[in-house]
Amino acid sequence: MNRRTSDSVLLVVGDRVTETARRILTDHHAGYYDLRGHLALRSAHVVIDADVTPVSGRVERTNTLSGGAGLEVATALLMDPAADVAIRELAHRLGRSPSTVSDVLAALRRAGLVDDRHHVEGTQLFWQVADRWPVTRIHLARQPGTTEVRGRVMDQEWSSQ
Repeated sequence: MNRRTSDSVLLVVGDRVTETARRILTDHHAGYYDLRGHLALRSAHVVIDADVTPVSGRVERTNTLSGGAGLEVATALLMDPAADVAIRELAHRLGRSPSTVSDVLAALRRAGLVDDRHHVEGTQLFWQVADRWPVTRIHLARQPGTTEVRGRVMDQEWSSQ
């Protein structure tokens, strides 16, 4: 936020601006427009803090795996693809709100990735998660060696334990 010029104002627009995000933005003399019905704007000459008419209708997710919640829900479903999933139980397990989990599941259903009982359909969800999964490269100083222990090939570090 420090890259702004003195005459500019940062305004964040979101479907849901959390209380923490609101506080951080206003503490840094920035503003937000929460589409649920609140506008706050801070500048050197203007202070606005007003309830406004909420944007009508819910905005649906356009990307089923957008944000951390989408990836978390998809990964949880893939861990046990045939299990019956209760929204509140899954939300509690993931530390997410039931409404967020419900939104993600609805998007997954619309995309044909899960059925009405939230069972994974086919392999497409797996491949979408795999495409989003962070890849970290580990550079090795040497190629790991292997040794055979009890008929199984093991990494040398494991065989010394």
